[in-house]
Amino acid sequence: MPIADSQGTTFVFNSVTFTATSVQQSVTGLSQIDVSDLSLASGASRVYQLSPLNESAGAEISVDFLGLEAPDMTAAHTITCATLGISGQAICKSYNVTAAVGEILKGSATFSMITD
Repeated sequence: MPIADSQGTTFVFNSVTFTATSVQQSVTGLSQIDVSDLSLASGASRVYQLSPLNESAGAEISVDFLGLEAPDMTAAHTITCATLGISGQAICKSYNVTAAVGEILKGSATFSMITD
């Protein structure tokens, strides 16, 4: 069975289609808190419990693209990338643009998915 490739992938944020050169999705699970105390014997295993807040659960999307299109950073917007199964609301948390001799303008941005 052939391995899927990424050709034909599109990336859209706030109804703007970016000329993406790469899209990366990082998913994190619920965080755990170390609740070990000094009563544990030397060499014992640490004790963990789920965090009472789900702030770290969710996905972060990073995209590299060509051009000077700056994503809106003032509000959450619809984000989609069908190839990676990305669909929902996200907020852009960082944007960078690079201009270099003999190169075209290149941008990068990082988005955080909004979870309920």
